[in-house]
Amino acid sequence: MSEPKTYINIPVTEAEEARIRASDKFWDGPKLSAVVILTLGFAFTILFLSSQHILGPSMPEETFAPGALTGH
Repeated sequence: MSEPKTYINIPVTEAEEARIRASDKFWDGPKLSAVVILTLGFAFTILFLSSQHILGPSMPEETFAPGALTGH
């Protein structure tokens, strides 16, 4: 596999440059895409479960003041 094209525009030591190149070689496109998909899937799952009152705090309807949160 060819070496990824990494442009380093700041002065770094050889050890730091080697660390940057190793990190760039490890985090390729498919791995980053998988992390993004997993993160978005987890976030949307949390949002859905919260909107369905399955996850998170909930209050019984009878404790609401008249007109509060319902518009009636």
